Amino acid sequence: MNFFNKYRAFKAGQLSQKETEEFVKWMNSKEGEEIILEEIEDDWNYLDAKEATDETRLESILTQIKSETKEERTITARSNYFSKIAAAVALLVLFAGLTYLIFPELQTLNQPHLIVKSNPSGQKSTHFLPDGSKVYLNAESSVSFIADFEGESREIELKGEAYFEVAKNPKKPFVVRSKHFSTTALGTAFNIRAYGSESKLEVALTEGKVKIDSKVLQDEIYLVPGEKLSYSSNSKTTERGQFDLGEVVGWKDGLIKFSDASYDEVKNRLGRWFGVEIRSNKVPSNDWRYTGVFENQSLEMILEGMKLTKNFEYKMERKSVEIMFN
Repeated sequence: MNFFNKYRAFKAGQLSQKETEEFVKWMNSKEGEEIILEEIEDDWNYLDAKEATDETRLESILTQIKSETKEERTITARSNYFSKIAAAVALLVLFAGLTYLIFPELQTLNQPHLIVKSNPSGQKSTHFLPDGSKVYLNAESSVSFIADFEGESREIELKGEAYFEVAKNPKKPFVVRSKHFSTTALGTAFNIRAYGSESKLEVALTEGKVKIDSKVLQDEIYLVPGEKLSYSSNSKTTERGQFDLGEVVGWKDGLIKFSDASYDEVKNRLGRWFGVEIRSNKVPSNDWRYTGVFENQSLEMILEGMKLTKNFEYKMERKSVEIMFN
């Protein structure tokens, strides 16, 4: 397959990832440049066969070459044989530096590869990162990071909730960016809850040490095991204190624990956990609170347990639940 056929296959998306990477590498090699030059010289009429839009594109490229090299002469797409060869030679001399100018769609191949792991509602998952760290990802959550953690730090963007068990590497800090906070750890286990639909952001530390930076904080905050930092975007206030391990991180082991939880908190957590929409015939009073623990139980079993003390009935239909308060 000659260069032009290969390039057409590339443009049409007919090459595999490996073939694409090899093609780009070959084009930037000395051998590739020599072969391309030979093909253009052997079939110089190819330039005549191009459509006007491609001629304009070539002229634009050569104009940029001229501006960079400060040459005086003008090269046009339609010229005699020698002008075409001169254009091809000028193009190929700067081929390595202009590969992405000629073929802008190749730019993404040299960009760092972004990896995204996500869960819909009703689903949780566990992932191992390139450095050996482990991530427990909750429902309606996602983490994204650059493959192999290129750069001086291991940076992750979190949306939702995740529990991290971080592999130690003092020379390459582990940083999680979530909503308002940037949490940095060396060898640590911690939980971050940062759902976009919720006003509260929480960072809870179970092992090691973390540093939390944010524009909403006056100073950096360091947590020790057993401490949690909460920030409310509604009241613009922070709260630091101890936390219940089961309530905060029990979700990764199939445990749902409510401690004096409001109706909205219960509804949102159960809806996200089981991937259902929960509605009610009326909004309960502000003093409605619930405390209870459920481990690896179905939604029906949880609702049966709750209704014994909270005085309501319910109806389940596929992906929706209707709560009927008396």
